[in-house]
Amino acid sequence: MINFRSALVVSLTFLCTSVFAETDPMKFTLFFDATEEEGIFIVGDHPLLGNGDITRAPMMVRPLETDEKPIWKLGFDFGDETPTQYRYVLRQLVSERWGDVSNGEFVGPWVAVDSKETEKAANQIEQRTFDSPSRTFRIDGFEHELDPNGQPRNLYVYLPPGYDESEERYPVLYMHDGSNIFESIPDGPFGQWNADRAADVLIHSGKIDPIVIVGINNSPNRILEYLPPEDDFRDDPGIADQTANYYINAVKPYIDENYRTNPDPEVTSVSGSSMGGLLSMYFLWHHHEEFAARAGALSPSFRIFPDLMNWFEENSVPANVRLWMDNGTGSEPTYDSMFRTYIVRDHFLRDGTTISPSFQHHIYAGAQHNEPSWAARFEEVLLFLYGKK
Repeated sequence: MINFRSALVVSLTFLCTSVFAETDPMKFTLFFDATEEEGIFIVGDHPLLGNGDITRAPMMVRPLETDEKPIWKLGFDFGDETPTQYRYVLRQLVSERWGDVSNGEFVGPWVAVDSKETEKAANQIEQRTFDSPSRTFRIDGFEHELDPNGQPRNLYVYLPPGYDESEERYPVLYMHDGSNIFESIPDGPFGQWNADRAADVLIHSGKIDPIVIVGINNSPNRILEYLPPEDDFRDDPGIADQTANYYINAVKPYIDENYRTNPDPEVTSVSGSSMGGLLSMYFLWHHHEEFAARAGALSPSFRIFPDLMNWFEENSVPANVRLWMDNGTGSEPTYDSMFRTYIVRDHFLRDGTTISPSFQHHIYAGAQHNEPSWAARFEEVLLFLYGKK
């Protein structure tokens, strides 16, 4: 049972405002003096507001210490469907209680939204059938080397159902830590993301169109290869710029030449977890016009790279890109870098980005910093990157 802070109803009713701008972002503001251990969340009847589930509701942007008044803010672009009601919730920022529905105290009443919904046709997604199934395979010892002193690395490829009988060209999702991503090729030492299974389910259900997925193997030098040069590890600077060069000038040309792909950066994605989450964000900031304009950054490892975190705080999200970030709450004591990711997210939101179909940050209660946890939510990542509107 969620508590209700009734004493604040009258004083907050006129402060709980939502305003439609001409460009249709919906802006929420709330005057509330919360402690450092508390956060204000918005729950409502919309997927971006948790669909009524306070454990999936987004947290508002925390006021800065330099702000004159403690005003919490958050903006959304809901697309064609706006919520009909919402409510503010005060929650304790305790990782162990993130998934606890009793960890919440309503601040003010339910607020009805002045509807500006556009009529949408009924969702008529149907199961799709294909003559040929999907297939995955490994390309051993890909000849191009990232490290001149190292060994060629393996590539992993998923071709979608229907590829064999079609002449269609498919968008490509490039994924880091390639040995960990396919259930059908369990090469990874820590488990698999089951990306092939997730893609099959969503393609056959008609929720996404068929895509190609390419995994690129890591190496013993993984940390530096995935670390942007804006930070260092044990005094050695990151070489993500060299990794990007390898992806762009070696892997992508090979994939585009040998498989029917759509090479347009606007439909190309890159995704990874932990260090791979940082690398995916690096690609989006530096190479969205030539490589990939969509990125999935799962559990990005900001906790051990404060200089990189500061760099992202000083550089806004590029225009016309799509970015997914997420964290779990189950990996003590760092909690999957959740709180540091929130700091980066809040900078983006203060700088004009809104929670929208193009930018989202999700928290998964109890999820660990490991492959099974990333696999459990990867269908949601694919829907964000390639879901039909």
